[in-house]
Amino acid sequence: MEEYTTGNGIYKGFYWRYIILVVLAISALELVALYAVHYPMVTSLSLAVLIVSYVVIPRTRERRLANAIASVILTVIVGVVLQIIFDRQSVAVYHLAGVVELDALALLLGLVVAYLYLRLTMWSERRRAQVDAKRSSNAKSGSKTVQPPQRRHHSTKSRKKGKRR
Repeated sequence: MEEYTTGNGIYKGFYWRYIILVVLAISALELVALYAVHYPMVTSLSLAVLIVSYVVIPRTRERRLANAIASVILTVIVGVVLQIIFDRQSVAVYHLAGVVELDALALLLGLVVAYLYLRLTMWSERRRAQVDAKRSSNAKSGSKTVQPPQRRHHSTKSRKKGKRR
């Protein structure tokens, strides 16, 4: 029988412990920004979603897209709850329809950026593996590594004035 959980906080490929810690840390930073700088949570939610996807994607190894989507959705849910509890003033300023619209836009932005960043990360890792494989095959074959051609600098003193080569 297959084991679904490990001691590292991974359940069926979801890094739940890591995702929860990252989302809570980013939400705490949002609260600090709200009270210290008076930056409304309605506008900081989109930045929080981007940061969460930037932090979660490179550190997960299994089910990366599912982990990214789960972290973005959890960030939006926690952000909306914190807006309702702590940031009633900006909710009143933006009105309820505006807040819902901004939160939906943050969710959409987070999902799109998470997908694009995941694709870019996968392409980068694949390219890095190809370069490493090429480098290791060159080392195994005994050939020296090919260095890029170097630019040669000729001094102008060696040329005589008036003569062309």
